[in-house]
Amino acid sequence: MEPKPKNTFLPSSDVCRTCGSPQIEAYCAQCGQRTLEHRFNLKDSFQWIISKIFDLEHGFFHTTWLLLKSPGTVPLDYLKGATVNYTHPFRFMFIWATLSTLVSHWIGAFEIVGEQFAPMEGSDPEAQRAVQEYMFKYLHLVILATVPFMTFWNLLFFRKSRMNFTEHLIINAYGLGASTATGVVFFFMYYLPFAGMWITGASMIIMMIVIGRIYSKSYQQNVYLCMLKYLLIYLLSMVSLMIIAVIVTVAWKLIEASVAG
Repeated sequence: MEPKPKNTFLPSSDVCRTCGSPQIEAYCAQCGQRTLEHRFNLKDSFQWIISKIFDLEHGFFHTTWLLLKSPGTVPLDYLKGATVNYTHPFRFMFIWATLSTLVSHWIGAFEIVGEQFAPMEGSDPEAQRAVQEYMFKYLHLVILATVPFMTFWNLLFFRKSRMNFTEHLIINAYGLGASTATGVVFFFMYYLPFAGMWITGASMIIMMIVIGRIYSKSYQQNVYLCMLKYLLIYLLSMVSLMIIAVIVTVAWKLIEASVAG
């Protein structure tokens, strides 16, 4: 077996190539820089990606499985500083939001859902469809945009926990990521011959249960009360998001009008 080619782009050294500290181990004790003895190649990069995703002890699916199996373990461990075994909460949420958007576009789930909902009375069907298409196109951004608003309302609904904004943010990131993961599974159910509105309803209920259980374990409150609180938090967050969106849109139109005038 031929040895891997040495990394000739940087000189061999016993000091960290990032911070300059003495380095004799695999990782720098000061900044965490890994010692690179070989040149980068596709095989190593691919193995790194697979290990990060499928690692049954530290990876992405490990974090997802634990959130569904033991809802309070991941957020509470992370808040206590035990972060190595889990995917970063914001990265975790972003990956699932992106996967959800990709899968929904791939199988045409939102087109199916849109056909199930009749246009509202007195509304413009074309305008309603345009809004739906915009929301579906940027679904991952919509999911991410709701998190700060949900966190604000968490501060009020769970104020007895004495957690700060960032701690609530971490819990919501894991909660939304896990609930989005269950939603992705339901996307594939729209292909069933008996698919209908019940799938959308069941998906929303399951997602509420998932986040309700995570809230219950994280905040040490009754699970049914947490499910009700989540429902209120979600509704208030969506209303808050829409109000901000309207304000920004109106302000932008006024700025455009003043510049054009």
